[in-house]
Amino acid sequence: MQTLERVRAEGRPEPRWMRGASWRNFQIKYREVNDIHKRMLRVSAKIAALPAGAARDRAHDHLLRGQSNDIYWHGLFGGIYLADLRLATLRQLIEAEATADAAAGDLRNALTADLDLDGRDEVLLADAGQVVTVDLDEGAGIGDWDIRGVRHALTSVLRRRPEAYHAAILRASGHQGDAPGADAGQFSGDDGPTSIDGVGRAKEEGLAAFLSYDDHERRSGLVRFLPVDATALTYGAGEIEDLGTALDAPNSIVALSDGRLDTVADAAVSVAGVAVPVSVAKVIELGGSADGPTLEVAVTIANRGDRRIVARLG
Repeated sequence: MQTLERVRAEGRPEPRWMRGASWRNFQIKYREVNDIHKRMLRVSAKIAALPAGAARDRAHDHLLRGQSNDIYWHGLFGGIYLADLRLATLRQLIEAEATADAAAGDLRNALTADLDLDGRDEVLLADAGQVVTVDLDEGAGIGDWDIRGVRHALTSVLRRRPEAYHAAILRASGHQGDAPGADAGQFSGDDGPTSIDGVGRAKEEGLAAFLSYDDHERRSGLVRFLPVDATALTYGAGEIEDLGTALDAPNSIVALSDGRLDTVADAAVSVAGVAVPVSVAKVIELGGSADGPTLEVAVTIANRGDRRIVARLG
């Protein structure tokens, strides 16, 4: 956006070609887009492995619906930010995977695999009622928690990130420079024909107050160490800096069995400016039935240092 504004100010002809980008770029910027795309590829491979027949045809139909492009990007007409579109697409992928797994007799699973194709293994736990994925390298957080019975992606949330158009909102409210990219891009184009990518309108007043950003990926089951006066409201809004490093610490597998994952991570907690080492053990266990699945996450913290830690565990 900075380059675009500069060449516009110089009256150069290049802006006519500086519009949009490859859809693959969205997989880089948005972890959620990449996760859904790789899930789609995983489901597609399962369906391709099925023998020809009614189950394969039914699963393939839902897969095609789950390949609707709306949530694999973000733009003026919708995309990954719109929860109704996101959940509708995920519903189709969950239906397709459940159909394929049932046809293959493979509803229960506990495996390590590079699910998001980042070169590092994640863990997938599945039974008749749910599918859970865990990112070991980023705090052993739960990225996906699919409830098969109702075809619902329970943890499908989105990290709050700076967007180029936020800069115009900040400028309009007199907060120049308050967010990353705050000097990037105007809504309006030059005097010639305007691309729709350069048009924006504020729908309501006070939008700048909602521009809060997350410093980590929003997975479930992450471990945080917070000041003792922290509340769910304040730390949930991302306003409080974490005292510890467990939030995105790499985890090692201690044990992996049917429906259960045990992990451990080395982390630290800041006490009066001193990093106190801690060990964070986590157990993620599936339970319940196909119609009433349950998920239990148990966390055990061990202080490995010689200083007392006083903090709120999040």
